[in-house]
Amino acid sequence: MLKECDRPMPQFYQWPMALNARGHRHAGIRATPGYDFSRRAMSVPLRASEFAEAVSDYPIVFTDKGTPVPLAILSYEADRNLFVAEDGSWRVEAYLPLYVRRYPFIGMERTTGEISLGIDASSGLFVPRAREGRDLRLFDDEEQLTEVGRFGAALCTAWNEGEGATGAFVEALVETDLLQAGRIEMKLADGCIQVVDGFLAVNETAFRALPPSTVLSWHESGWLDLVTLHLASQRNWARLAAIGAMPVVERDRKCQAARRAGVRHMASNDPGLARVAS
Repeated sequence: MLKECDRPMPQFYQWPMALNARGHRHAGIRATPGYDFSRRAMSVPLRASEFAEAVSDYPIVFTDKGTPVPLAILSYEADRNLFVAEDGSWRVEAYLPLYVRRYPFIGMERTTGEISLGIDASSGLFVPRAREGRDLRLFDDEEQLTEVGRFGAALCTAWNEGEGATGAFVEALVETDLLQAGRIEMKLADGCIQVVDGFLAVNETAFRALPPSTVLSWHESGWLDLVTLHLASQRNWARLAAIGAMPVVERDRKCQAARRAGVRHMASNDPGLARVAS
């Protein structure tokens, strides 16, 4: 069952804290962050603008509780992320979801309605007092955001700005009753059958039967493309099975080779924020 997003706090976050230059002028993050925090994540949220890149690596589905939320599926087993290597790095050839890249930063709404930069104070990536040469400060001596702080703020902005378009797309899926309960049966390398359910997916037959007026409207909104990408991504269940069957040593060797080749994680919805895998 997929339950990653059915939580009181946002996934991964335990103690979100608003940052301010005066109180956190010496705070920072570790210079060599990894993705160990996501090691047990079976899925992470996606924005609609990420579908075009996520389709190469992950099955894209929707949560089945409350308002549906797009998800990138990272594994066919609970508490296991197939895309995090033993050294904490992400599989370099795979798209790195914005939600993961953003962590430990988070946009926090003030009582005035403004969004300020926050951070998960419980994260092992956050340090209350940055050490020179080992950590990266968030504010400089003039109490302005450093490059790292601005980078975090830009990721939060990209995530927040994608909420409206994603919500409109999901609302359209719900209004047209296209979402149905999903269930996948996968035959693993050892011959066992793995069942994954507890999610929603588009009913392709119903999608193909949409009336012409809806098709035209969805074409203009870009929603036809999003549904097509979602449907195409279902082939990646087989990719997950193949990755899971690969020995850990072999998976890590491929990741290390890709890093040496200079493969980069890119995101089309936040240009200029390319990040070389550490």
